[in-house]
Amino acid sequence: MYIAYIVMCLIFGTTFLAIKVGVDAGIPPFFFGGTRFLAAGLAVGLVLYGKRQTIRLTSAQLKDALYVGLMMTTALFAALYWGEQYISSGLAALLAAASPAMIALIQWHKKENKLAGVQKAGLGIGFAGVVLAIYP
Repeated sequence: MYIAYIVMCLIFGTTFLAIKVGVDAGIPPFFFGGTRFLAAGLAVGLVLYGKRQTIRLTSAQLKDALYVGLMMTTALFAALYWGEQYISSGLAALLAAASPAMIALIQWHKKENKLAGVQKAGLGIGFAGVVLAIYP
């Protein structure tokens, strides 16, 4: 269990640095991001194929998956890859820490979840922490 945690920390902890290194090396940001996600998708597909697992989604689940994929993966990482041309990887990591607010906005937009007061407070405190961390 600890090894899995360490591996996840290494993967997610170096993501922003890897993006910065690639972008600074002159790789076009959208090409770089697209290549990364294509490789990840193929790897997941191979694992599922190796286990002979298939994923069956209803049309509503597929619609939700496409929406989340477009908003949280495509839009978020496109902005991240593009933005790291102009900001440090550390700042990009801090800004990405605001992603819980994105999830709350998507749920609010889809009218799936009305945020409780404690949730609003938690999102506000978290976002304030990000603002304080990046404030000059």
